Amino acid sequence: MTYLVVAYSIVWLIMFGYIYSLGKKQTKLLKEIEFLKEMENEH
Repeated sequence: MTYLVVAYSIVWLIMFGYIYSLGKKQTKLLKEIEFLKEMENEH
């Protein structure tokens, strides 16, 4: 039973880490899109 709890904990940690990294990537992409829109509006 202990192994089951450890396995589920590891899976959940991996999932949360993956979701967190996706969120950071999305934030970075949104900032880049805003920058590109500003550059386009200047011309």
